[in-house]
Amino acid sequence: MRANSSAIATTHCGLNGVSSASDTLVALSPLRTLNPRVFPCTRCGACCRNLGESALLSQLDRGDGVCRHLDVDTNLCRIYETRPKICRVTDMYGAFEDRLTWGEYVALNQQACRELQARSYPTEQPS
Repeated sequence: MRANSSAIATTHCGLNGVSSASDTLVALSPLRTLNPRVFPCTRCGACCRNLGESALLSQLDRGDGVCRHLDVDTNLCRIYETRPKICRVTDMYGAFEDRLTWGEYVALNQQACRELQARSYPTEQPS
């Protein structure tokens, strides 16, 4: 049985404009020699600004859906080196590797990221 995007922790962000997991792996080919499983985070901060919908992340929520460890000026995590496992997309793959390939897992997380980016940074619609 395959997991769907709602089964994946939807609090992670991926590369903008990358249409598939295979494109992602090509784009990251220099990094693949160091670690073949590197999630392509853009550091947009959208995942850290939408915690309110996840009970798993409630302990990180500062009360308004934003992670208490997010530096809102830089979109960087103030505890990056010691951040919880749930915030480590690559490490979280272990919970899904029996149901998803790495490419499928990346693609689902990138889709979740695009949805969070659209919610966090909506573009103005013409009148």
